[in-house]
Amino acid sequence: MLYARKTAEPVRWQTLQAHCSAVAAQAAQRGSAIDLSALMTVAGWLHDAGKASEAFQKYLQAENGRRGSVIHAAYGARYAYERWHQGSVATSIAAELLTVMIAAHHGKLPDMVDGEDRSYVENLFSEERTSDQDVVMERFFSDVISQKELDSLFEKAVKEVGRWLTKAISSMKDLDFKDNCHRLQNPLAFVVRHGYGLLIDADRWDAYCFETGQETQPYTMPWQRWQDRLNVRLAGFPQNQKLAKEKAKVSQACFDFAAHGEGIWRLGVPTGGGKTLAVMRYALEAAKRHGFERIVYAAPYKTILEQTADDLLHTFGDEKLILEHHSDAINEDTEDEQLKRYELFIQRWDRPLVLTTMVQLLDTLFAGRSACARRFAALQNCVLILDEIQCVSVRCICLINLALRYLAGCCHCAVVLCTATQPAFHLVKGYPLPAPVPMIDDEWGLYQSFRRVRAVNKRGKLTPMQIASDALQRLPDIYSVLCILNTKATAKALYQSFRELVGPEVAVYCLTTAQCPAHRIVLLNEIKARLLADQPVICVATQLIEAGVDVSFGLTIRAAAGMDSVVQAAGRENRRGRWPMGELWIVDVEGEDLSQLEEIAKAKEQTQRLLDQCGKEEDLLSPSVMEAYFKLWMTECKGKIEYPVKTNIYTTLVNLLGWNEEQRNQYEKDKPHAYSLMLAQSFRTAGAAFHALENDTVSALVPYGKGKELINQLLRENRLEECARLMRLMQRFMVSLYPKQVEELRKVHALVELPAGMGWALDQSYYDDQLGVTTDQQPLAPLIL
Repeated sequence: MLYARKTAEPVRWQTLQAHCSAVAAQAAQRGSAIDLSALMTVAGWLHDAGKASEAFQKYLQAENGRRGSVIHAAYGARYAYERWHQGSVATSIAAELLTVMIAAHHGKLPDMVDGEDRSYVENLFSEERTSDQDVVMERFFSDVISQKELDSLFEKAVKEVGRWLTKAISSMKDLDFKDNCHRLQNPLAFVVRHGYGLLIDADRWDAYCFETGQETQPYTMPWQRWQDRLNVRLAGFPQNQKLAKEKAKVSQACFDFAAHGEGIWRLGVPTGGGKTLAVMRYALEAAKRHGFERIVYAAPYKTILEQTADDLLHTFGDEKLILEHHSDAINEDTEDEQLKRYELFIQRWDRPLVLTTMVQLLDTLFAGRSACARRFAALQNCVLILDEIQCVSVRCICLINLALRYLAGCCHCAVVLCTATQPAFHLVKGYPLPAPVPMIDDEWGLYQSFRRVRAVNKRGKLTPMQIASDALQRLPDIYSVLCILNTKATAKALYQSFRELVGPEVAVYCLTTAQCPAHRIVLLNEIKARLLADQPVICVATQLIEAGVDVSFGLTIRAAAGMDSVVQAAGRENRRGRWPMGELWIVDVEGEDLSQLEEIAKAKEQTQRLLDQCGKEEDLLSPSVMEAYFKLWMTECKGKIEYPVKTNIYTTLVNLLGWNEEQRNQYEKDKPHAYSLMLAQSFRTAGAAFHALENDTVSALVPYGKGKELINQLLRENRLEECARLMRLMQRFMVSLYPKQVEELRKVHALVELPAGMGWALDQSYYDDQLGVTTDQQPLAPLIL
């Protein structure tokens, strides 16, 4: 009898046949959603074939066997390649997919060819660790599954792969590639990652279930129940007001559009048009009609995500069926067992509704960590809602376009691009997105119905003091002013200008990422309360407030940036139609330094060029101006949208995950034979190079609220388990610091290193109760003892 694992006291044994059978069944069930059930069945059976070795069985029997000391993943991979890598294109590709998925399932996806002219497959099978290959496989066939059964399953897998290849080629048919072989490369990269994620999820889930004694407990889809609750909420909104009627039309149009299933759609609703609940009406009805397993909602900023999560939890209830995944999502009162369940859920995204950030979504699609790839399987057969999609970094545009093509074309997904400022991703050169189908036919008419703000281009450079002085002249009539700046430095300067000019009867706030999330939430709630009470309030902020945050000011001032940012900023004003027409000022701030913010600087330049072309009476916030801006913007971004990287050569992530021409050529230059595999992607290099956020930062725990207590606890704690528990509670009290800030704060001894490599803690003297982290010492007693 061969075994796969054993538990500690009390000792229980799982046979290798039982484990491989369970993994094969789980992988097949989830693989059926991408029509690769047989392929994933073979992967499940073969993934742990190496555990049939005598060395592994002795390791299990030993009392003090060291985990990972016996390598076993290469055996099944080698068998798949040597047995089946021959014949038709579909046959060879099926064998290569199995080889890579199985070999990598206890690590990261590899570079198929690398900068040193090596082939992963050649090296994998030349190692001495599989010298007993034949003996091990004979033991495996005798005890687990017969060779004849595997051959039969593989024949079915080849037919599946053939159909998948046809579908993948069709999804890329409009792109200008030399031939189908080149056209297939990016879809193949995604299916490798997808299948790898399915396999490691099935493997780890079965191990978890065996070790805990837990069995899979499927949940009933809550779509109808949630629909009923959403309808009750919608019925409670005002019905007779003009804006309410327009929102109801948007909501009904989204519901009607649910007749459409998989595909790429766009919901271009003006800010304040109720798009969040409207798109959820579509998602629930589409899931019910078309059998989608999951709704995944991704937002660019945590401020949007937290607001949406609170809104939907309030509407639906069913907290156990809704997963909110971002770094700040763990509640301080969560018990250890609840934490373990939460961590398991975020590894799998296994809930009917997943609410996450764009960073987490992009990591799931491209980052090198196996935990990220494991979540990839949750994106199949789902409704994927991308809120404020225009916020995707320029360098990620081609990658996201390719990913959405794969999800909609090969994974039975309905993708919704949900924003008032639809980016022109379909105009991208080289790797365009198929033009998304509008969910609402008359987008221009919808814009006119919701129009309640006009933009004014304030020409010439204005100092922060001039901006503050001009704004305060309007304050008696409109009660509230929102100013959105591009940098924390200009935000601080304008905040200080307002503080100098106003009396105590006017509250002035500043919201930036220099404050920890817990601090920003408190300040934002105070601002909302003053707005509702018509109390004078001024808010100076960076971009974190401009998209998706439900606030309504009387006047908005936006530092010149991309037109999409300007339009989004307008959405924070006059949302309820209190005034016939609100006003947004576009200003060029004197002293603004964008040298470290290249994307914003380029977008600002394009906006200023566009504004110079517009007449004085032109509606600067109209869809036609937005369309003209995106055309200019696409021209400027050329060469930057394929995620350029410098490894041993200058290339792009799109190329590393595609044909990978440089590495193929280098291999063939130094070898006496051509590279023979279809897969040549540099998965490991691409995964290591990918960062959803462009700038490297360091996290620091700050002494705001309970952050003070956490710092003192951590500095006194030496138990790793307790440090890990406290680390989970830290997230809402963390601030990201740029390297220059870290250097300045360390010079004045304002940062103290936390134990166990957990980062830094900030001295209380350098945390301002209004502005957050500062390099100017505050008149406070030191916190750290």
